[in-house]
Amino acid sequence: MQFIHSHDEEQCYYIVCGRGLMFINSEERDVGNGDAIFIPSNASHGVKNIGPEKLVYLTANRAFGLEKERSIWPLASGK
Repeated sequence: MQFIHSHDEEQCYYIVCGRGLMFINSEERDVGNGDAIFIPSNASHGVKNIGPEKLVYLTANRAFGLEKERSIWPLASGK
């Protein structure tokens, strides 16, 4: 689960494999292989796995700085 968060930068997700539930503001949508999702600036968003296999996705946005990255992914920013 990627917890619900927001940031100034627009963001795109591309689902490589698996099934997920994408949260954008007050909407929830099932996503799966090959789906591309656009997240507008400052929209609350997150995603969770809802299938039996791993949910693998790529995401791209303009860098928003180490402090914000640590607040979103605290375990991955120890280096």
